[in-house]
Amino acid sequence: MAADDRELIARTAAALRDTCDRLLNGDAARRPYLRALSCAGGLASLAELLAGCGGDGSSPFLWEELTEVRLTRCRFEALDESVRLVPHVCLLDLSQNRLVATDGLEYLAGLQHLNLAHNQLSGLPQLCMPAYLALRWLSLSSNKLESLDGLQEMVVLEHLDVSFNFLLSHALLGPLLELGRLRTLHLRGNPLCCYSDHRLRTARALHPLCQTDQFWLDGWRLERSELPPRQRAPATRPALPSAGPSPGPVRTALSSAARPGSLDTRPPPIGSGGSTPGSRRRRTKRRSRVNLADISDLGSTRPAAVLTTSGSLSDQTSSLDGRELPSHLATREQIEGLRQQLGA
Repeated sequence: MAADDRELIARTAAALRDTCDRLLNGDAARRPYLRALSCAGGLASLAELLAGCGGDGSSPFLWEELTEVRLTRCRFEALDESVRLVPHVCLLDLSQNRLVATDGLEYLAGLQHLNLAHNQLSGLPQLCMPAYLALRWLSLSSNKLESLDGLQEMVVLEHLDVSFNFLLSHALLGPLLELGRLRTLHLRGNPLCCYSDHRLRTARALHPLCQTDQFWLDGWRLERSELPPRQRAPATRPALPSAGPSPGPVRTALSSAARPGSLDTRPPPIGSGGSTPGSRRRRTKRRSRVNLADISDLGSTRPAAVLTTSGSLSDQTSSLDGRELPSHLATREQIEGLRQQLGA
């Protein structure tokens, strides 16, 4: 470049800076209400604009309404403490500068759009936790990135541009697995793009929610043939095991007992008399209600009479005085003898 051209450029930059100073000088009444600020070139540092207010000599103040700041093609290499004066900025464009560090961005809690393209950064910017949860658009194109460490904290990121950096292999894309809302990714210009199956490897590194044909990689949608196969869920959900005993064997036993010809052919146990368990239980219940009363007159020479209530009275006979009486008369004699014995 000729010396005359350099001198012309320097004079033009100085003239633009003077113009900017004159526009801001004496306009302090309007500055608190500014919502967007843009400057392309002519600044040596961030504090020159935010703290010095364009060099008009006024004291620093808080830019309460400022939400968009675009400072491109300037000469500053780092940020400074003047970032604290714009705490409500949501869009910050610092592209095409000479930044080698981004200290100071942690003061911007509401940052949603950050453009740091065409700088000399070797790592991702450090933000505060609210900014990690708010940032949706990030461009780090044309820097010196060799890894993506810290990207996993930006869980709501939707657009990411890390093209034209020094990413060597797809193993460095591990942090992408945490970005479930990512919809656009730019990787072109990195050494990893030289692989023939670059798109397939990149698709495998994405979050499962991003592995769809609606995802944009390097300006092209992912095709179905580039998506990794998914494990299909079973059509029917398997039955959960029940806490109680299964009723299956009970129903089987009952149904087999109800079917003809399905009787148990095993021999009955000894002493059962060939009766089934059900009949044995019923007979046991009848026996439990049997009351046996032995009525005997110790002072009488008459033979003892036994009163059994298990049978019917019509089947019982008794012998008194050698004579055979009807059963009801024998019962009456026994009752009278019992009354006399008990003193009734």
